[in-house]
Amino acid sequence: MIETILLHYLQSETDIPVYFERPATVPNQYIILEKVAENGDRFVRISTFSVYVYAESLYKACLKCAEIAEIMEDLPSETAVLKVERQGGYNATIPETKEYRYQVNFDIYHY
Repeated sequence: MIETILLHYLQSETDIPVYFERPATVPNQYIILEKVAENGDRFVRISTFSVYVYAESLYKACLKCAEIAEIMEDLPSETAVLKVERQGGYNATIPETKEYRYQVNFDIYHY
């Protein structure tokens, strides 16, 4: 499963906790990994992931998001991943809760 590959990869490459959903106890910085789309054929799949980076300030979220983007672009060394295409990143702060968040999206080509 590509979700598991990405989760373990990010957990091994960053010092920030990585989750599929918001944890019950929220740390100062953390990452949420969300698969938002998938298509392709039976040989090559294209999965689109959003990576949400939460931090105690907008500046820290932005810096960590840039770091995560670089880490993700090295993902093709994983055996099931053929290519990673970054689709851009942006401020995705949640106004209602005032949680600072940056988001970056990727298309992951994989088997």
